[in-house]
Amino acid sequence: MKNREYLFLRQSRKTGFRKKLFACLLLGAITLGDTMAQNVKRITLQLENTQLEKVLSAIENETGMKLIYNEEDIANIPSVSINVKNMDVLKAVKQCLKNTGLYATLKDNTIVISPVT
Repeated sequence: MKNREYLFLRQSRKTGFRKKLFACLLLGAITLGDTMAQNVKRITLQLENTQLEKVLSAIENETGMKLIYNEEDIANIPSVSINVKNMDVLKAVKQCLKNTGLYATLKDNTIVISPVT
């Protein structure tokens, strides 16, 4: 009988430890998620019928992020308009590039704009 009581106590201690460990891991994941979400740059920008190069330059100035692109790729693109409020920068850039044959990817703190292949 004593062995059963000991076994029960031992199992409940393990269960308690597991619950505490799970709670700590969950709290850590939530905190990390909030931290990562705060690192996403957001932008508010309103430009009408503006050259794409000037729009990209405005995005660079507003966010402090680096945008890499080939000037030849954007030279023949007609003027674009953008009206975004508190939008993720990558989404805003993709919105500018819609129907241009270009796409954007994020690498570290840099947005790379390339032709669709």
